[in-house]
Amino acid sequence: MQINPRIALALPLLLYLCATAKGEDELGFLEGQWTTTAGPNIGPPFSFNKGLPGYDANISWWGQTTISPSSKYASHIQIDGSHGEQCFYYISPLGPRKMAWNLKHGDTDKCPDALVFEKVEIPQPASTEFANECDRLASSPFDPGRGPGIPGVSFDKIDASRAVSVCQNALNTNPNNLRIVYQLGRALQKAGSPAEVSEAARLYKLAAEQGNAPAQANLGYLYEKGLGVSQNYNEAARLYKLAAEQGNATAQTNLGYLYDDGQGVAQNYNEAARLYRLAAEQGSAGAQNNLAYLYEKGLGVAQNYNEAVRLYNLAAEQGDATAQNNLGRLYKYGQGVAQNYNEAARLYKLAADEGNATAQANLGYLYANGQGVAQNYNEAARLYKLAADQGNAAAQNNLGVLYRDGRGVAQNYNEAARLYKLAAVQGDAAAQANLGYLYANGQGVAQNYNEAARLYKLAADQGDAAAQANLGVLYRDGRGVAQNYSEAARLYKLAADQGNAGAQANLGYLYEKGLGVAQNYSEAARLYTLAADQGDAAAQTNLGVLYRDGRGVTQNYNEAARLFKLAADQGDAAAQTNLGILYRDGRGVAQSYSEAARLYKLAADHGNAAAQANLGYLYEKGLGLARNYSEAVRFYKLAADQGDRYALDALRRLEH
Repeated sequence: MQINPRIALALPLLLYLCATAKGEDELGFLEGQWTTTAGPNIGPPFSFNKGLPGYDANISWWGQTTISPSSKYASHIQIDGSHGEQCFYYISPLGPRKMAWNLKHGDTDKCPDALVFEKVEIPQPASTEFANECDRLASSPFDPGRGPGIPGVSFDKIDASRAVSVCQNALNTNPNNLRIVYQLGRALQKAGSPAEVSEAARLYKLAAEQGNAPAQANLGYLYEKGLGVSQNYNEAARLYKLAAEQGNATAQTNLGYLYDDGQGVAQNYNEAARLYRLAAEQGSAGAQNNLAYLYEKGLGVAQNYNEAVRLYNLAAEQGDATAQNNLGRLYKYGQGVAQNYNEAARLYKLAADEGNATAQANLGYLYANGQGVAQNYNEAARLYKLAADQGNAAAQNNLGVLYRDGRGVAQNYNEAARLYKLAAVQGDAAAQANLGYLYANGQGVAQNYNEAARLYKLAADQGDAAAQANLGVLYRDGRGVAQNYSEAARLYKLAADQGNAGAQANLGYLYEKGLGVAQNYSEAARLYTLAADQGDAAAQTNLGVLYRDGRGVTQNYNEAARLFKLAADQGDAAAQTNLGILYRDGRGVAQSYSEAARLYKLAADHGNAAAQANLGYLYEKGLGLARNYSEAVRFYKLAADQGDRYALDALRRLEH
């Protein structure tokens, strides 16, 4: 026989009513707070309170009612309403917290035909000293069910050893209090050992299955990170959604992050922004920071630096270190605010003092460059080390640079190489490029052009201009790779288009000589000018040569002399030699053998063969200095040993 589902559901409760011994409270199951979820009206929660002869309730849409076992109809309950009506119902359980009332007898005009009630969870009062202390030590600022007058404590500020002990004692005396279950889980999670985190997951699960939103949010986090449970982004997203739908700000923030990254859900910046906004409006600093980042980058929302600044400010004022760092970055670059290195330094310091590694690295950079603070390499090194020890790749790279250059620390190529390696394996392009440079030059590591090329390529593929330029040099010279001027030119162009002066100078040289590209003096001059304007000495020298010879530009000895001087003052030997020739010949400058001799000597001391040969000539002829054949021969020999033809001919002439 087919059983009517509604009747079948009623059987357990009817049996209970029939089996109740005389004198016992047959309606005790009604005790507590309920709300109507179906019926003529869905009203606010109300309580069934013990009275005579049964239970009393004041239902907003019905009025004062009395509920008692029916003496007229077996297995019914009798409702006596405030308007004199009598209604008789069967009660059907719909689960552990729901019941349906189905009208069997009564005035249909005054008695609702069918009603569904759901029991409202009333947090058990944490009345004991342990429970109150547990609230104080481990409640979340975003748990609306935390004890009255309890502000909550952020996760990173939980005193785990005290909170675990107190909350365990509180749970022993309040075993069904979901808030205490959740707070003990929170304390155990902060304690951090694998066993403690696993127990936290178990406790969160107990509370989450009963609809506790903070527990759902925290259990979702454990699934997201694989802490105490197997990592499962889908399960994390499911739990976050359950809690987010209850208005839990932590869950809204974390679910937004999953949408931000496309983990467990399809990536959706619009949805991430919507969720962050919901949590931000509740005062969540993490959500304010994350939403600000979306505004800064124009992800899911129109790019708006002003709104990013406003949101970062809200979070920073709550002490959020990430927001302080991010706001500092906007002040550093003048985005949404007037550029202000002092304010950037102040914000970075607030976050750095909280242990934020990115802020430590950023503040270190300001000290290294004297921006917003007095330049101090020692302080830069200290800050970089704090961040590097936390695994921050940028700090590891920057500290490596200080060790390479001996600034704020004793110069140590080995330590530089070690730090670059730590950052390079994390994919940091600057570190890969810098480590490649050490391999190319055999500093702190055995010289290895193959390894240099490999590292340069990793960084170049990420768009690092220095790596592109340096890899181009290896292709130009055939070191670690097969020589290929075309590939060198391609790489130089990538870097040159990013404003890299060395690449602009090197690409200009290829155009000047027609290597890997069609010879084009005008393009060579254009590229040399770009690099020369950035102070690149090689470009200044080469552009000076074009002005001297009138190639790609109108011949102009004055401009040639000006450019040679700029490079010569930087110690460029070729420029010193070329400027010396102009002084010798009086082109673009007043003729002066003594100035020519001075410049030749500077370049000769750097091993420049042309300068050595020219200086030998001045000694031989006594021009600008006293005639001295011995010195002339010495300098001619130095140049001849490098293959200089004029010096070789001069030595033969003097020998005869």
